[in-house]
Amino acid sequence: MDIASSNPLVKDEIRAIPEEGVIGTSDQHKNLTSSSAPNDQNEFEMFKAAIVETIEENKVVEESRLILSRSNSLGNESVPSPNRSRQPSEYAHDADDIEKNRVASISPHAPQNAPVVLSFQDLYVTTGPNRSGKILLHGVSGSITGGFWAIMGASGGGKTTLLSALSLRLDTKKMNITGDFRLNGREYSKSVLKAMSAYVMQDDLLHAELTVAETISYAAQLRLPFNTSTQERKDRENYVMDLMGVQHVRDVIIGDTRRKGISGGERKRVCVAIELLRKPQLLFLDEPTSGLDSTTAYDVCHALKNLSDLGVCTVVCTIHQPQVKIFNLFDNLILMKKGKIVYQGSCQKSLKFLESAKLPCPASVNPADHLLDLISPKSNNAFDVNASTKVPVDLFIGVDKSFYASKRVAFRSWFFHFTVLSRRSFQQYYRNTELFWMNFWLTIVLAFFVGSGIWRDIGNAQDSLPKRVPSLFFCAVSQGIVAALQCISSFPSERAIVLRERAAGSYFVSSYFVAKSVVDIATQVLVPTIFSVIVYFMIGYQVDASKFFIFWGFMILDSIAALSLATMIACLCVTLEKSTVALSLLLEIARLYGGFFTSPQQLNDYPGWRFADALSYVKYVFVGVALNELEGLELTCTDAQVSANKCIRSGTTIMEERGYDQYTMGFCAGILIVYIVGCRIVGYVALRYLKS
Repeated sequence: MDIASSNPLVKDEIRAIPEEGVIGTSDQHKNLTSSSAPNDQNEFEMFKAAIVETIEENKVVEESRLILSRSNSLGNESVPSPNRSRQPSEYAHDADDIEKNRVASISPHAPQNAPVVLSFQDLYVTTGPNRSGKILLHGVSGSITGGFWAIMGASGGGKTTLLSALSLRLDTKKMNITGDFRLNGREYSKSVLKAMSAYVMQDDLLHAELTVAETISYAAQLRLPFNTSTQERKDRENYVMDLMGVQHVRDVIIGDTRRKGISGGERKRVCVAIELLRKPQLLFLDEPTSGLDSTTAYDVCHALKNLSDLGVCTVVCTIHQPQVKIFNLFDNLILMKKGKIVYQGSCQKSLKFLESAKLPCPASVNPADHLLDLISPKSNNAFDVNASTKVPVDLFIGVDKSFYASKRVAFRSWFFHFTVLSRRSFQQYYRNTELFWMNFWLTIVLAFFVGSGIWRDIGNAQDSLPKRVPSLFFCAVSQGIVAALQCISSFPSERAIVLRERAAGSYFVSSYFVAKSVVDIATQVLVPTIFSVIVYFMIGYQVDASKFFIFWGFMILDSIAALSLATMIACLCVTLEKSTVALSLLLEIARLYGGFFTSPQQLNDYPGWRFADALSYVKYVFVGVALNELEGLELTCTDAQVSANKCIRSGTTIMEERGYDQYTMGFCAGILIVYIVGCRIVGYVALRYLKS
C-alpha cells in the first residue's frame, strides 16, 4: 500500500527526512518537492516509494535505535495496520520506520578496535575570505568511524580538498576554512593531529641513492622519541617493513629513472612504512594507487586493509577509479560531487542503496565505475536530491578513546638531527658514484684545456701579460659552474622531500639546511684542488708555495660561492624552469662585472653602477687571484721594447692601471665569505617560509 500517497502527514514527514546514506550541506534545508525540474521530482517520488515499500520487509536493528536516539526520533512504534482507524500522531511513526530502515541499510561499518573516530560538521572551504571566493566544500558533515575509508568522486569533485581539510594541510593564507572538527570527540589542533596521524602524499618522494633499510632507518632516527633505544628502533624498523611487505627488498636502492631500484608499488609501501614508524592512529593517503598497475595497486590497498583490520590505524584515502577487487576492500565510502557529500556509508551496501533508488548496477559493470557515472557533473538523479539534505552528526562519538592532547613526546635535539642529516647527505653524495666520477674527469679535461694551447708556459716576457690576466679570469669564471647547474637541476626534488619531512615533524628546517651547507662545502674541496694543481703549474704562474695555496683557496671560495648562489636561487624560485632562467641571468651579470671586461678603475667613472660590481662574486675571486699573481711579478723586456718605451717590468703597474690595488686579498676573501653566508641565509629563509 502507498502510505505516503494516501496520508498527507506522512508525505510531509517523508519530505523532511534525509535520504539514504547522505551527508549534505548545512546551508541547504530545502523543500524537496519544490524542485522546478520534473525529472528531479519524478526521481524523488520513485526513490521515496521504494523506501516505503521496504518497510514491511526489513526489521530494524538495535544499531538504528542508538543512532535515531541522537537524531531525536519521533517514536519506536511500528507502522499501524491500514485496516484500522489511525490517529494523526501515528503517521509520524511511518517516517520514523523509514528512517530506521535507511540507517540499518547503509550505516557505516564501525569496527570495535578502531583507534580513532574523526567527526566534522558544517565544513566550508572557500578560496577567498568570508566565503567570498569559489566554494570548494559546501558545508559537509560526517564521521570517519574507523576501518578502511575511500573518498571517491569525479575530478574537481572535492575529494582531495576534503582529505586536506580533515588533515589540516590546507593553506589558510589562501583558503578560508570554517566548521567543527572532532578527533575522538575532542577538538584538535595541528600539533595534536600531527602526533596522532600520518599523511602519505600522492608522489613517492624518496632519496634515490639510499636502500630501503637505510631510508627507513634514517626516518626512524629522525622521528622516534629520544628515549627510544637502538634495539627498540631497529625492532620498529623491521616491524614496519614486515607489515608493509618490503623486507625482501631491504638492501635494494630506491632508484630513479637512471638507476634501477624497487618497483612503484614497493616505493608506495616504503612511504607508508615510514609514516607508520611513529604508530599513527589515523592514516591519510592521497591517491595511493596513482601510477600503479592493477596488481601492484591491489597489493598496496590490501596492505592498507590489513592495517585497519588489525586496529593499527584508521585509514582514509582518496581514490579515483578502483578496480572491483580494490573496491571490495573498502569498509566505507564517501562520494563527492561538486563539493558536496552525496553518499556516506557502507561500501558493500551502496549497491542496495542504488537498487532502492531504481539505479541498479549492471552485473557486468564495475560498481565504482557505475557510481562515478551517477555522480558525474552532468548527471541528474537521486544523488542530487540527497545532496541537499543533512544528517545530524554526533561530534562526541569516540570520546571514550585515547587522546594525545595531554601527552608530550620529547624528540631528538637540533644537534642530533644535524648529525643524522649530515651523515645521510654524505652517504647520498658518495653513493652517487656516476656523478662523482663525471665531475672528476670533467675537471681534469677542463684543466688540461686551460693549461694547454696558448696559455701553456706563458713565462715572464712582455707577451705573457695579455695571456696571464685573461687566464686568471677564466679560472675565476669556470669554477663552480658545473656544481651550480647540478644544484639547480637536483634541488627541486630534494626540496619537496624536505617539505614532506618537515610537515611530518621529522626535524627543524635549520638543522637540515646547516647540514646541507656543511656537506656542500666539504664536497666542493676536491674539484678546485684537482683544477688548481693542474692549471697553476701548466700555465706557469709564479712558483711560490704561498701563492699557490692562496690561488687554491680562492678557487675553493669561488666554487662554494657559485653553489651558494644556485642554492639561494633554487630556494627562492622553487621550480626548475624559473631557477634556470634566474641563475643564468645572475651568472652573466657576475661575469660582465667580474673585473676583467669592466675593471674597478673604469667603474670609477660610473658610480651609479658600482652596485652591480659589488654583487659579482666573480670580481672578488678574479681580483684576489690577480693581486696574488701580479704582486711581486718581475717581467723581462727586450732592447727593442725598452727603446720603444713599451716595457712593463713589474706586475704592480698592471694592478695600478686597472685599479686592482684598490682592494687587498684579505678583503676579497672576506667579501666572498660574507657572500656565501648571505646567500645561505637568504636560501634558508626562502626554504623556511616559501612552501609553494
